[in-house]
Amino acid sequence: MGASSVCANTIQDFEATFSPLPPSVNTRFDQSGSNPPAAWFDGTVDGWDGGYVQLTDAVNSQNNAISINDSTGAGWNTLTLDFDFRGSIGAAGGADGFGILLFPTSLGADTTTAPPNWQPEEPNVAGSFGLGLDTWANGDETGLGDEPASAGGNHTSLHWNGATISSNTTLGSVVPEFLLGNGTSDYIRGQLVLDVTAGTVSLTLDSAQDGIGTNVLTQYNNVPIAGLAADDFRVALRGRTGGANELIQFDNIRATTDTGGVVIDEDFSSAPSTPMQVPAVATGGTAYTVETIAGTPATLVTEGANTEHGAGVEPGALRLTTEAGDQRNIVSFDQTSIESGIITGSFELRGISNEASRADGLGFLLVDAATYGTTGSVGDNSIEEGGLADAFGIGFDTYKSGGDDVLDDDAGNYGNHISIRYDGNLLGVVNIDETDPAAFDIVNGEFNTVDFTLTEVAGGYELDLTVTDGTDGSVSTIYDDFFIPGMDFDGGARAVFSARTGGAFDEYSLDNVNILFAVPEPGSASLLGLTVGALLLRRRRK
Repeated sequence: MGASSVCANTIQDFEATFSPLPPSVNTRFDQSGSNPPAAWFDGTVDGWDGGYVQLTDAVNSQNNAISINDSTGAGWNTLTLDFDFRGSIGAAGGADGFGILLFPTSLGADTTTAPPNWQPEEPNVAGSFGLGLDTWANGDETGLGDEPASAGGNHTSLHWNGATISSNTTLGSVVPEFLLGNGTSDYIRGQLVLDVTAGTVSLTLDSAQDGIGTNVLTQYNNVPIAGLAADDFRVALRGRTGGANELIQFDNIRATTDTGGVVIDEDFSSAPSTPMQVPAVATGGTAYTVETIAGTPATLVTEGANTEHGAGVEPGALRLTTEAGDQRNIVSFDQTSIESGIITGSFELRGISNEASRADGLGFLLVDAATYGTTGSVGDNSIEEGGLADAFGIGFDTYKSGGDDVLDDDAGNYGNHISIRYDGNLLGVVNIDETDPAAFDIVNGEFNTVDFTLTEVAGGYELDLTVTDGTDGSVSTIYDDFFIPGMDFDGGARAVFSARTGGAFDEYSLDNVNILFAVPEPGSASLLGLTVGALLLRRRRK
């Protein structure tokens, strides 16, 4: 297994207090307690090799974890885990601590499953191995004398299968560079070795970082652990603060086994084009460019400023058009990843019509950055039909123009259909009869959630697309296993939304954009048959 591929979300909810998701699809970030959550940072500023993760900031009441999705595999004899960390205590003194957990994939094997909740400095989890790095003297909690006041809240502990095996308080009295929260720009390198053949665990800490091991402290040397198993482990890191606090950062998580070589290699060095912990625009999240082609510009609205149509705005949204004629606005998001093997996303759209007629529609595109660049506007030809070259488009059309294309996309409906295009070509249309009370209406006055998945397969992509009706929560399956031939994104993809009105008009708003670009698992691609044309709309109730 090679180095992990780092991907990123395109994410924006158009509110000033937005807390973005982390950039790496290979790393899951989880939070309990108060903000700020764990975050990714550019390491070049602080001297690390390109990037690192921060578990806690120097504020109180945090409890944050990250977990690596890659796993070690089972059946090894020795597992070596290398890691770098550094800490800086807050003004109130360092607390509470942090830790590393090796938990079996049976407790959480994929990106959708978090590891069990665990106390960072006392990682006692069934079936798991834990290393505790404690920075606060709470007293003897385990019966092993692990937290005497003399240790100064600065010690390590070993944990297996829900129990504390050993505790070492020597860090409380050694040289300052081995203080877990030493407050300097230097980091400590740890190496943990699990030997299931001998049934032992060893830990060394190296503060010199000179490559020759001149300042190495052996914390544990072949400590026996009964029942130690060679499971398929994932790696999780967790840190917490309480009434006192500390800043905790990690980098260079690398696991090697005697049977598989390097099985986990995460150095957090690859960054999205817009680092998400430092939003490039005042509204937070991924940076975007708004271009007004005609009429009233797109505007950010909040519940207070959008009193006429405030329901569902929580608390911000981007209004692309108002209920007026001859408007054309486009919002183009910066690229956040070069990966495009699997693209999953959701966004919320709302159409409002208080007039007798309605038009024209809203469109969503994924454009190839090799053609359109990584930032800025993509141009004018991307409204509800999404007919751009080197682009995938979903059109939400609300005006009956007549059957003016090969699939007769306006036949038998009232300007209420959803279409699919690639490279300027219309591939599929779903016509929805808005006169049917049970049918989904694009212009229903509520925020409706669009969910999609694009999976790269042999010869193109496969699309799944659903819409959740904001009026009643029902879910419409618009496309299922729909094959898009020849589609690729040579330079990676980025997201674009657009809307327009004409002689008739609607108000269109956009909210809660969350698009994740990922790498498919090996062997997941399959050859699918080509299906071109209108698909039947299938509707189910939640």
